[in-house]
Amino acid sequence: MNRLLSRADRPQAVFCATDHMAFGALRDSHIHPQDCWVIGYDDVEMAAWAPFSLTTVRRPSREMARIGARLLIERIHSPGLAPRRVDVPCDLIVREARTWPKSRHLPIVGPRS
Repeated sequence: MNRLLSRADRPQAVFCATDHMAFGALRDSHIHPQDCWVIGYDDVEMAAWAPFSLTTVRRPSREMARIGARLLIERIHSPGLAPRRVDVPCDLIVREARTWPKSRHLPIVGPRS
């Protein structure tokens, strides 16, 4: 994250594949909060906690599982079916976090390497 943000063409936002990756990006970035948005994906419960207040994408997990199970059953009954794409709408949950607040001592979210 620090290398990415030290580039001359530094991004205005970074989209992380999971909220936990976004927590790590926030924790490890040594920049000012106004410098870059960090956005997660999953909307895990912890993303809403006051110390994090992470902007994230909420995915409809139950709906995705239901669709996946239905497609699997269809494929079992008709093995020759062509693959198809199913789009499932997600919601952007806008919260306050941009970068990790340097003045706070916050818990480590994942294993440190």
